[in-house]
Order: sequence, then C-alpha cells, then structure tokens
Amino acid sequence: QQSDPLVLAYAGHMVAYLGDDGELGYRSIQQGKSINPNSVLVRVSAAWCGAYLGYYQAAIEDAEFAYRLNPLDPNIGHCRAAHGYALMGLGAYGEAVKWLDKGLADDPNFGTTLQALAAAYELAGLHAKAVETMALYLLQSPHYTLVLYQQTSPFVEPNLRQRVADAMRAAGLPEG
Repeated sequence: QQSDPLVLAYAGHMVAYLGDDGELGYRSIQQGKSINPNSVLVRVSAAWCGAYLGYYQAAIEDAEFAYRLNPLDPNIGHCRAAHGYALMGLGAYGEAVKWLDKGLADDPNFGTTLQALAAAYELAGLHAKAVETMALYLLQSPHYTLVLYQQTSPFVEPNLRQRVADAMRAAGLPEG
C-alpha cells in the first residue's frame, strides 16, 4: 500500500483527470490528504478532483486550506483555477471570475485558467471580456475546439459541462 502523499495525490489526479475512475482517483487523493493534510500540492489535487467530480464545496475548502498553508506557493495559481471552476459549478459566476482572474495573474501560461475565465465571464454576463479572453486562449491553443473540450473534459457533472461548453461557444471557441 502506497504511503507517500504526493504519489497518492498525483496518481489520483491522473486517474480522475483521464477519466478512468474519478472516484478511485479522489479516494487516492483523500488518502494522501489523510497522511499529510498540510501539503499544498495534495490540496491542489484535491481541489481539482473535487471540482471534476462535482464536490464543489469540498474543492473550495481544499483550495482555501492551500492558500492558508502557503499563499506564495508556485502552484497557488492552479489552485485558484480549481477554486474558480468549483464556483462555476455552484453557479457563483462573479466569484468564479474573481478567483480565475487571480489564478491568471499567478500563472498567465496555464491555458485552463484562460479557458475557464472566458466561460466564467460569459456566464457572468460579461460577453466582451469573454470574447477577449477566449481570443487570448486561442492564441495559446489554436487547435482547441468545443468537440475536443467535450471529448476530454474531466468534469463529470453534465449541467456544468453544458454550461461551460455553451459559454465557450458564445465566447468564440470554434465547434471543431
């Protein structure tokens, strides 16, 4: 049985992200968290996987815990992106924009944050900002399409997937 919390977190994150068994991945991360609850990296993976699986409040709590552990950790931008996605799952689009914007400031090269921010802007009724942000994302990932999003998104909750897809379409993401 594995006892290294980072191995458990990274392996769990990959299992959840690749879609083989999100619940198994989440349990692996939770095991890592029980071994070392004070690891920012474990908490970041927990936040992302919670958001993937629709455990939005748990994802937010893990993100907030990570911020308290080390607000200067180089992975905090990724954590803020997970936080923003969880807020979108809860329908709190204005708050999602706030956290995704912070995540983008922390790591402007993390394409997932740009993609999510474009969707959050659109869902918050800020169409011009959504279009501008999606244009920036497409400069980074010119071959990304809605079809690819729908084929590869690790988010399992159908309502969130559809809202994000519709928002990205409205913001200018090509169909595919």
